[in-house]
Amino acid sequence: GGGKAAAACARGEPLVVHCSSSGDNPVSWGFMLNAMPGYFERHPSSKTRGAIHFRWARSQAVYSALHAVYHTIPATASDVLAWLRGLKGGTRAKMERLTSLLRPLVFFPCHEWLFDASNLGAVRHALNCADRATLDLDVAALCWDTYFTTWSRGMKVFLLQEKPSYVRSRL
Repeated sequence: GGGKAAAACARGEPLVVHCSSSGDNPVSWGFMLNAMPGYFERHPSSKTRGAIHFRWARSQAVYSALHAVYHTIPATASDVLAWLRGLKGGTRAKMERLTSLLRPLVFFPCHEWLFDASNLGAVRHALNCADRATLDLDVAALCWDTYFTTWSRGMKVFLLQEKPSYVRSRL
């Protein structure tokens, strides 16, 4: 028999614990700058219109300026050129849709990914043996490269709405 936490998960009532990047296994900007662009260069989205560039900003103002320079202005220019050619644009609308979907994530390019998870050790120790076997809460053992590879696949399927078969064949 499983423990309380495993039984709650089986009933669809999982207990929620904030398991995060912390001092035990931080995700640094350096890792993201080195790992993520390479992943997207090796496995580009079918919807990519150009090279993938990762830029990190330490303030919301700098982030907004970079977003305007690298996204808003080029998308608007693309639509103007399309209009001058008698074609329908749509690049800016797509960029705005993606921006609105990613808005909750704006915090991350402006901050290191460190959160207080000081109580996580106490939660791990409070679990019985069955729950410890089912629920691995040791963030120090988390492989960020594997985590973000899986996250990137999910971005392609669920956010960019690419077909899973395309993603599987490209990864």
